Parts: sequence; C-alpha cells; structure tokens
Amino acid sequence: MPSLLTWIDHDPTARDRALRILSLFQEKESRDELGLGAIRDSFADMLFPGTSTIQTRLRYMLFVPWVYRELERKRIAPPHFAIKASQMEMALVEPLLENEDQAGIFGRVAGKALKRLPSSVYWNGLGAWGVRLVSCSQDEYHRYIDEVYRRRDSIRGRYEEDDFTESETLTWHPRLPDPPDGFPDKIEGLNFNLKPDEASFLLDRILKSQEESLLVHLALNCKPVECDFPWQHPDGEGFSKEHKDILNYAEFFSTIMHGAAFLYNLMLAELAGREKRQEEHRNNPNPAIGCLAGL
Repeated sequence: MPSLLTWIDHDPTARDRALRILSLFQEKESRDELGLGAIRDSFADMLFPGTSTIQTRLRYMLFVPWVYRELERKRIAPPHFAIKASQMEMALVEPLLENEDQAGIFGRVAGKALKRLPSSVYWNGLGAWGVRLVSCSQDEYHRYIDEVYRRRDSIRGRYEEDDFTESETLTWHPRLPDPPDGFPDKIEGLNFNLKPDEASFLLDRILKSQEESLLVHLALNCKPVECDFPWQHPDGEGFSKEHKDILNYAEFFSTIMHGAAFLYNLMLAELAGREKRQEEHRNNPNPAIGCLAGL
C-alpha cells in the first residue's frame, strides 16, 4: 500500500510548510528522519520572513499578483479562475527563457509539465510582506473569489460612483506597480530585472511588514556579499544582539545536523575498517564537526 501525506489546509503558513516538506521528496539524497526541517524553517522565518531557499527570483513577487489582479479585473469566476491563473503563469515561461539569465525560472526544465507553479511557492511570502491582503490559503482564494466580487458589488451600491472605494475588499496592495505592457499574453523582453518603482515598492513592503527582521537590516545597511552562512557575514558585528543570538543558535543547530552525518559516516568507516576514510572524517575542516568526530 503506498504511503500518503495529508494535511488540513487551514492557512497559508500550513500550506507553505507542507509544500516545503513535499519538495524534499523531489531532492536527491534528502533525509529528515528526525523532523529537523521544521526547526530549520523556524530559524529562517525569524531571520528572513517570507522567504525560502526555493524562492530565488524576486520579481515573481510581482508576477504572481499581476496575474491575479488581471483575473480579478476580468471577473473570472471559479473554477475557471484557478485554471486561467495556471495558464497565465505558464505563459511566462517562454518569454523568460529568451533571456541569457535563466536561473530560477519555473518551468525551465519541466516546461508544460510543470506541476508546482510560482504562485504556490511565493504565496506565503506575499502575505508575510503585505503584498497579498487576503488572509487565506491559495485554494480558498481560488474557490471564493466570487464572494469578493459580490462584496465589491454590494459596497459599490452604497456609494455614488465617484465616491466608491474598494479598500474594504482589496486582495492585493493598492500601490502594486503596474505590469509591463501586454502582460502576460503579449510580452516582449520580459526578464527578472526590477524597475526602480518595483524595487521601491517591495522594499517598502518589507520595511513595513518585517521591520525587526535581519532581512530588513541587510536590505538597508549591507551590500551583497558572498558567504556560505549568515553567521559568517562580514558585517555581522553590526547586527542587533537579538539577531546575533538567533544566528548563534542557528550555527549550533547547523553544526549538530551536519556533525551527526559526519559522525555517522565515521562510525561506518570504523565498522568497515577503512582507516583512510576514518582519518578524513576525523580531520574534517570544520572545527566544530571535527570535535564531534573526536568524541
């Protein structure tokens, strides 16, 4: 009998967490027997809220709401709403593939067989950053968009046309920048380069929604750098005490996770009598992991 994984889709955070777990099954050699991934994600949410390792292109934070806002403008009703949204997201693949920079494009390999769309990956982040104003799962949004239309019609009937405002039924931030001309059906030169107004909007959303996060500190005060881990950031001395403490615990946790794997490999090498491999594991270049191997 095949194994099944189910969850109650009661909020966007739960959905995003479940999708993260599902994505692990698509990665080669991924293991999480102890459920440590949830702890890792907690560190990520405290330091870099609204982001994950599979979110690699920032402009998807605009592509997704642009798609949905266009569908709302046309008053597409369920179940066609979800179907049309998928089609519009898939229509982005070919224009993006015309660029030299193809890293992070959803559908670059799978093409039309793509199953996990950008909207499902970025949905939680859009809510965390205050770009998405409706607090519900993506499926609920798809199913109940008709209710949004009805509420707007009801409110519109109470006001003169010139005085009507949809602020009570907004699903997306009112200052969301306009999409490129022809989006998404007839787009020329679509790429991941943010325009100044787009970058300003996203930065403002992060500042307003996650002002205490390390993500905001880096966006405001630090230049892009190359480092393997956030606790190795060259500007780390300028981080707040709270962020330093969280990063210290994150480093401990990372060491334990990786150290356990190295220790396990060392034990296997000892059982197999492979002295050269034993020496390699004992002399691990990471001092903390090397200490674990010497226990």
